[in-house]
Amino acid sequence: MAVPPVFAPVAGASASAAARDRIPLSPTSAPAAPPASLAPSLSARAVFELQKDADRVYGALAAVHAQEQAGAAAAATAPAKRALAADLRATIRQLPPDSSSWDELSAQLKSLRAERAALERGAGEDPQARAASARERADLNARIYALQLRAALAQLMGAAPLTPPALRRNAALWSLVGAYNSAAAGLADAGWREGLDRAEAAFGDGTAVVVSRRWRNVHSELDEAARDARNRREALAAERFAELAELLRRAPISDAAHLARHREAAAALHAATAAALNGEDGAALSERALAAKALIPHPKLAEPTPIAYAGLDKAGRAQVHALESGKAEYLAVLARESALARWSRVLAGPRVAAADRAAARADLSEARDWASRGFVGPKQVAAQNLAASLAALDRGEDALAARHADWAREELAERRADLERIADGLRARIARLAARQ
Repeated sequence: MAVPPVFAPVAGASASAAARDRIPLSPTSAPAAPPASLAPSLSARAVFELQKDADRVYGALAAVHAQEQAGAAAAATAPAKRALAADLRATIRQLPPDSSSWDELSAQLKSLRAERAALERGAGEDPQARAASARERADLNARIYALQLRAALAQLMGAAPLTPPALRRNAALWSLVGAYNSAAAGLADAGWREGLDRAEAAFGDGTAVVVSRRWRNVHSELDEAARDARNRREALAAERFAELAELLRRAPISDAAHLARHREAAAALHAATAAALNGEDGAALSERALAAKALIPHPKLAEPTPIAYAGLDKAGRAQVHALESGKAEYLAVLARESALARWSRVLAGPRVAAADRAAARADLSEARDWASRGFVGPKQVAAQNLAASLAALDRGEDALAARHADWAREELAERRADLERIADGLRARIARLAARQ
């Protein structure tokens, strides 16, 4: 998979082609809330959101760069440039303040990269060493991520020693690649730590207690609570406000990357609960709920739920039902993956018929809408790429639409592999339960 030449950084830029190729170009959306204090406590889900931010900003800049390289008029690119600058600044504003000059920024990046490399060499493949340094590496990656985003803005705005706009854009693209990769490294370390935390549960004494993840969309649930308030169901609205406030307070994602915003949203919902119980007007209560949505840029939260079963037979049946549900999801993923495999090749062909383009658009739209409803990472990234593919298709850029569709297909293939691993675990759990009966 190769990035089109118009997006490629200039000769002499130093970054791995593999890392560059892996980044899907995504449409602009609301930024996440990066760490208020860059503490090494990020969950895997939180780091995934940071990675999506770098991915999104990279995609917006790459699109602007493509238009500029194609000779687009200044008036045509001005709105996209303004949106890009606003998005990058909004993301950076949520980081700790930093007034470093370009020289200071460069020196910090060089120093922290060297420190990270030394930690990686020291840990090697030894599990004990990697576990011991995981938090320190996560802290370093968070700090490097923040500096790389600031470097991208400085390069775009002319604060770095680069004059030609094309060179500034290319340099900023590489800084965003670095930020994406720093988040990816942090994601691996967060996954390592969380895996260690789950080891005892996975290899314990086999008690019939299963910890599952219940996915919830706080935005959707706030819409429902607001509707209850407008329809004069104040008691139900108050109950929902209180439950969501508690979810935001305790959810694992409410760590350093999101803690401040989630606390503010939880406080707002606690106030809405009190107002509902005190008889506040339904329309005002609805406004409170809808205003709180703006404080939660990434609303899909996983709530760990321990489930204790009355007996081994019931626990076993529950695992069988989970296996059946996993198969249904597997087949749904496979259907979209197969469609994307077809259309990514058709759209990349030498000549695309109008009927094929229309059929591709219908399948891509359906897959995007389906993936957008998903909570897991691969489906969310696939949805971003499918939106970008459809936008390229509407502009008549069939080859770019094909690349985005293929990147979405890769994400769905990854999701299918995840489901296979989950199925392996479920079958093993069923076998252990059966052996104890």
